[in-house]
Amino acid sequence: MVREVLRRYIDTAERSLQRSTWLDYKRSVDSKLIPAFGDLHLTELTRAKLREWASGLDVTPKRLANILLPLRAVLKD
Repeated sequence: MVREVLRRYIDTAERSLQRSTWLDYKRSVDSKLIPAFGDLHLTELTRAKLREWASGLDVTPKRLANILLPLRAVLKD
């Protein structure tokens, strides 16, 4: 499940990121990514779902990139 891999990433990243960066990622994971995708299996997460979800956010492209960074890191591994 997306929820578990994001939680694992946040737990691991705490040791290697600056505190402010880690807190921003944690907020993104807890308030945006897990509510939207936490109950999905990784195989169910598609670009189309991400695009549809992102189109409903009222954020700048830079903020969107920051919100998605933890998810990108998980998918890259």
